[in-house]
Amino acid sequence: MRSRRRSYSKPSKGSATKQTLCKTYESLESYIADLNEGNYERQSSMDTHRNDWSGSESFNHSVDNSRNGEDLGKLEVAIGQRERLHANILDTFYNVSGSYVDIGMYLAHEPECMVDFQMSENVKFAEINLNMTESCGTSSIVFFNKAVATATLVDELENNGYRVKLNVIGAVNVNDNKLAAVINVKQFSQKLSIAQMTGCLSQGFFRRMFFAWVEKYCEKTCGLKPWDYGYGYPINFPVEGVTLPVTGGNLKTKEQVDAYVARALSMIKSEDND
Repeated sequence: MRSRRRSYSKPSKGSATKQTLCKTYESLESYIADLNEGNYERQSSMDTHRNDWSGSESFNHSVDNSRNGEDLGKLEVAIGQRERLHANILDTFYNVSGSYVDIGMYLAHEPECMVDFQMSENVKFAEINLNMTESCGTSSIVFFNKAVATATLVDELENNGYRVKLNVIGAVNVNDNKLAAVINVKQFSQKLSIAQMTGCLSQGFFRRMFFAWVEKYCEKTCGLKPWDYGYGYPINFPVEGVTLPVTGGNLKTKEQVDAYVARALSMIKSEDND
């Protein structure tokens, strides 16, 4: 499925008019397809000499990780140490048709690879937009802890009467031009894929796959080479739903993770009461 364009403005090259671009993607696969479509100049997204900083061995390695996840064993331990409050409000059913495909069962050639749910009454809905953008000095532990916080947040909500739609946002300001990509990683009717969620919040997803997106659309949108401006700086970009802001690198300890989750829950419940 191709990406849906929310807004797009293309000035003449070198235009002084500041531009804003926001593209929304209905799935991770549509985002990957867009990155692989067309010819555009690449730099940081393809750099093979800064793997520790980039978070992966290559662009294609990041694509694989976005689908299959990163540090899943470590993440399961971190999540498992956190308290679960109630049983899930949804029962899962597998059939030949349903709400979405279970990739593992599909790859195993299981005919009943589609997942559906029976939903209880009085369920609330929360659309969460998680800003994965960080500054250049942000360490890998911050990306990991953001995944822990997100899994904890979704688990808490969906065990307490909510259904969650989860989007990952990359948003930067490049010389006062604002560029944002919104990628859906979970629909209301889906269970959270820990693998895909961790992959889309990883260091490699941001510093290779999102940088590739900036490389593709920065010059088209505002006539600038993004590497001339350090790929811009992270910004909070308003979209529909509750948007969790850039952490500023302040997500290195368990206490900071707990505070991040508590703040997110407060924002969501406040939105729900309005």
